[in-house]
Amino acid sequence: MPALPYRRIVLSAGFVFLLAGCGIQQVQPKTSPGATPATAPTTPPVPTVTVSGGSVAATVDGAKIPMSIFKAFLHSALHQERLNPTQITPPRQLAKSTIESLIQNQLILNAAARRGIVASPAAVHREVQSFIRQSRGKKAFALRLKQLGLPQKVVPYIARINVLGSKLRSKVAPLSSTGPVATARQILIMPAPTVSACPHKRLSSAQAHVFARRLVSEISSGKSFAQLARKCSDDRSSLGGSAQHGGMQQNPAVPGSTLLYPTGGFVPNFEKAVFSGPVNKLQLIHSRFGYHIVQVLSRRTGKYPPGVAAQVQAATFSTWLAHQRAQAKTHILESVK
Repeated sequence: MPALPYRRIVLSAGFVFLLAGCGIQQVQPKTSPGATPATAPTTPPVPTVTVSGGSVAATVDGAKIPMSIFKAFLHSALHQERLNPTQITPPRQLAKSTIESLIQNQLILNAAARRGIVASPAAVHREVQSFIRQSRGKKAFALRLKQLGLPQKVVPYIARINVLGSKLRSKVAPLSSTGPVATARQILIMPAPTVSACPHKRLSSAQAHVFARRLVSEISSGKSFAQLARKCSDDRSSLGGSAQHGGMQQNPAVPGSTLLYPTGGFVPNFEKAVFSGPVNKLQLIHSRFGYHIVQVLSRRTGKYPPGVAAQVQAATFSTWLAHQRAQAKTHILESVK
């Protein structure tokens, strides 16, 4: 539903991750490493683009992102795209997502510098060695870089971001075994193209809003939230859909559980309502899915099950990073044609 939380960049046999704001951009090969040579001739060459803007691709609060780094990651993105010629993303769009990823990286570098957090040469070296181990040796790692269209020169940059990112995350969002735990219920009214469960017709966004407000009024007047949820809610997913449970929101990661944790597993506005909104009062919020009538039934501090604490930490850091992005003064200087 929402963007995935911040994660360390990984250079291994399967993936390259580029930090991308409150989330990540995953770049992975669209053909397997063991693809037969017969498919190679059908792969088009990397698209030729013209990049202008001098030696600096962008500035973030005065700090410069080198054009050489931007070109390297843009080339990788173009390289990945050409492996799936039926779904080519326009170069300008790839350039936009690439520079955005690098801006998020620079925000980490800037924040680390402000806090006196450093990545020693030894720590960067250890991170590079971990990439090599994950790829099962130097030759396999070199092949991985080639498959991803990445030059060797960017590896220390990625390793440094990882080292600083881990240290910064520990400062900004310390790992804790306890934290907010909530239960909530909702009724979701989705606009077209979905056929709404209750009026049994497609609703425009405005009509969906009006209908949701009507349900809020009916519940406030005494009608059963659970009955209206079963009848009218469009949250009918087989994976934790709340309609069939009388609106009770299920934890999609823990089948059968209604305990919710702030792990970034829901769309942002819904998660904000659950963990920051009033308890027991009806809230009408909007998300990309439609209009949600949310009622938080309980919220307390509780102990997290194994694995959840790290997810909460990542989501907290991701939210913090998104806030930094919103506040940052950026100037994009690169231009791609």
